[in-house]
Amino acid sequence: MPVRPANHLHIVNRKHLTGLLFAPVLQFIIVNSALAQDWTAHEVPAQSDQTLDPDGSGWQFTVVASSADGVKLVAGGGGNLSGAPICVSTNAGQTWRVTSAPLLHWTSVASSADGVKLLANGLGDESISGVYTSSDSGAIWRRSASFLGSVASSADGTKLVVVKSPES
Repeated sequence: MPVRPANHLHIVNRKHLTGLLFAPVLQFIIVNSALAQDWTAHEVPAQSDQTLDPDGSGWQFTVVASSADGVKLVAGGGGNLSGAPICVSTNAGQTWRVTSAPLLHWTSVASSADGVKLLANGLGDESISGVYTSSDSGAIWRRSASFLGSVASSADGTKLVVVKSPES
């Protein structure tokens, strides 16, 4: 479903951007593949055990990363009592798959250029919060650190960076 960019979507200096632009909204990922004025919303599949917040809202995706060609995407978020999943797409956002990552409030995600090596940071129960990695496009996730912060990945996915939050 085409939508126009809203005031809450902060798009910076379009003429210098290349590739795909993304903007998250509640249970939809919006994709713009040509830096055009129209954006397309793609629904993320709800799970039968999805917990809703008291206001009836579900997952809110707030972070997204892309492979270099924009075909493989990874998204996470929160805004839900039990957190949100990490979802991946292998077709530029046309369809999404919920991964095996735990339900957390995902604050940052990163992807290697080929979209195979993924990195994410999530907040939730102390026993599962932290940095998670996947070396198979999100099929299996492994907790690799317990601290919180923003994440980044080198193009080949062999160098991972976490800016550790002072509170963690």
